[in-house]
Amino acid sequence: MSPAQNPPRRQRSRKIYFCTETTKTLGIYKPKSWKLVFLATCVMAMTASIARVCKGHFLHKNTVSLPRWTRVFSSGSLPPHQVLSMPALSPTMAEGTLSRWKKAVGDAVKPGDSLAEIETDKATMDWECQEQGYIAKIIYPDGGKDIPIGKPLLVIVENKDDIASIPDSIFQESPKQDPSNSVSKTSAPVLEEAQPNFEPSKPTKVLDERPQMQKPDFSSSSSSRLKISPLARKLAAENKLDLSSLHINGSGPGGRIVENDITSIVDKQKQVKPAFFGKEMAKGVTVQRPLSNMRRTIAKRLTESTTTIPHFHLNCKVNVDSLLGIRKRINSHLAIKHPGTKVSVNDFIIKAVAVSLKEHPGINASWMGDSIHEYSNVDISIAVSTGEGLITPIVFNADKLGLLETATEVKRLAAKAKAQTLAPNEFMGGTFTISNLGMFGVTSFTSIINLPQAAILSVGATETVWRPIQQILEQSNEDAEAVEEDKLIPCSEMTLTLGCDHRVVDGALGTQFLKTLKSLLEDPAQMLL
Repeated sequence: MSPAQNPPRRQRSRKIYFCTETTKTLGIYKPKSWKLVFLATCVMAMTASIARVCKGHFLHKNTVSLPRWTRVFSSGSLPPHQVLSMPALSPTMAEGTLSRWKKAVGDAVKPGDSLAEIETDKATMDWECQEQGYIAKIIYPDGGKDIPIGKPLLVIVENKDDIASIPDSIFQESPKQDPSNSVSKTSAPVLEEAQPNFEPSKPTKVLDERPQMQKPDFSSSSSSRLKISPLARKLAAENKLDLSSLHINGSGPGGRIVENDITSIVDKQKQVKPAFFGKEMAKGVTVQRPLSNMRRTIAKRLTESTTTIPHFHLNCKVNVDSLLGIRKRINSHLAIKHPGTKVSVNDFIIKAVAVSLKEHPGINASWMGDSIHEYSNVDISIAVSTGEGLITPIVFNADKLGLLETATEVKRLAAKAKAQTLAPNEFMGGTFTISNLGMFGVTSFTSIINLPQAAILSVGATETVWRPIQQILEQSNEDAEAVEEDKLIPCSEMTLTLGCDHRVVDGALGTQFLKTLKSLLEDPAQMLL
């Protein structure tokens, strides 16, 4: 039966009537309880609304977002624009240096365009644009240092005609209101941030290292109590005499210090010779060099390594005569088949280390506080010197690469490292590090472990030494009966030093690793097995 045929006893509003009909449809309608159902429905709706508001409040309160850009729609007199901020170009980056802009105000940009070169804590990298438009405002000039991630760098507008509509004051700090002024004015919301306190890089400071003599303070209370004539006081000031330290009885009336007393003190000081031997040292200067982001990171990480890792070192001598002979033959073939390509001694060492790490996985590990992680992949970091310091690009899966592939990869990584164009994934990580100073003539040295790795290998220069021929033949497992015992022959040797984290590697494990590595380098044919 329709409502028109059977109307309610009392005149009800349209809303109450609708609620009644809805509950009747759901099968819960009772003429005497429709008010309770309506009240319950209202309470449930209000509870859901309050929950949504509270959830949004706490999410907004506890969430920190550092977008690379922010889209701002038209507000007040400002046209639609986007604010691009300092990006995080590496996992460990907290701030960056703006090396140079590659775009200028008014230039059109599109996704994939390089906006600027940014120096991170590891390398200098290109910052690519992800938006399309026109550059309206550049906030930081070239050379801006220590810019935090998320700090605005430039503004992009959609239309070129809107460039002039972006004022310089958009990122100026809003003036603080007087707390005594109770009247607050409201205005249209405008994106504003504090103007970055950027100071262009200053020229190198040259500081005078000579100690500065403090001028005596003749106005002290102790000097005011001295009985001294004005002329004597003036003479003492001219000769930089500290009156408070003068314990003399003046020759004037009542013990007053007069001119003759000061003159005699000055004459005695001139007769005293300086207490040093030989020639006077030249007065030098101190040059103050500002720290780059890379140098600051190197200092932090190496300090952390030396203070948290219990280092110990093992070393051994390796005969590389066979290795040098094989290398010479390989390079002769490469000169014909691959002109310009050569295999270095360091390439042999990388391959031998990779094979040794697979045999001794306890070296290819890291200390993780409550556990030790052993890695199945062999990713070897190679220390490369740049203008700012050391960086360690990684030869990934070195155990699976051939000798020629290793040489090609090392050459590519070294070129990018020196140009400071390495991507983060090319130097972040690694399971073992090799540092080779042999090309600089260093015969042996120790290295600091590259966190969080457990070991590092230091490679010295190849030296020519004289050894008994019988000793050489015994080491190579050849017949030594028919040779003269006292005969000496020249051989090429290098010193390898293994630095270990004693929390992960014991002396026995480190010795076994070095023994395997020594055997592979003295007989490189084993690496073909």
